[in-house]
Amino acid sequence: MTEAAIKDQSKNLISSFEQVDGMMSITAAAAFLAVFKQLRQLGVTGHWFETGVYKGKSAALLCGSASKDEDVVLVDIDHHKSWGHLNALHDSIVPVETESEKIEQNFQNLPKYFNKTMVLHSDGSHFYDNVYSDIVLANKLLSEDGVLILDDFWNAHYPQVQAAAYSYLAAFPEHFTFFLTGENKAFLCRPSRHKNLINYCLTYFASDMAELGSPVVISKTDINPKFDVLSFLHKQQNDEESFFGMNIYSHFYQPR
Repeated sequence: MTEAAIKDQSKNLISSFEQVDGMMSITAAAAFLAVFKQLRQLGVTGHWFETGVYKGKSAALLCGSASKDEDVVLVDIDHHKSWGHLNALHDSIVPVETESEKIEQNFQNLPKYFNKTMVLHSDGSHFYDNVYSDIVLANKLLSEDGVLILDDFWNAHYPQVQAAAYSYLAAFPEHFTFFLTGENKAFLCRPSRHKNLINYCLTYFASDMAELGSPVVISKTDINPKFDVLSFLHKQQNDEESFFGMNIYSHFYQPR
């Protein structure tokens, strides 16, 4: 798919996304699509997973971004009747009715997706054990090029999401590292892919978000390699810069 085709697809998905009931913001949706676009431009392929689907708002972004030969596996304890819109977006949807913590016992075909998945969006119960087990699952599923997305990372009602993520990464730093956070989402990749994705975010993320109708301000206020991550906020009318504190942190925004 050409870059122009990917842009058109993303804009159409944003329009469809807005019609689905759910709690995900339009800026978070645009961030998903911007990252997905970059993965495609890097030649990444694979299957897609979501744990915790509700009415399928974020799942619509996965279904609409998947290629014909890629499965979208949707894991939820209650498959809502309102998932019909997803079937119109993708033909290869695999519903799995179970708690994500129990997926290995209840989904016989799970090994088919080991090391062959490009995106896992964790959006389940947000219990500490649930988030931690989703990261364990992601480590089995995601290819070396895959991306893990954690929901409600900055939500004050769910501090255990951050606790579970930091606990896992402290124990297994070789598995994942953060590269982007914002709009209650955290994006993680394999350490070997961190440089590529950081450079994308520094160079193109702001313009890609603006094209999708969600201009952002990007922040990079430290370059400690122990936590080398960018963050973003929706751009307000009085925000003149696309990069926070350029007069102070300008050298932090240089591509690696």
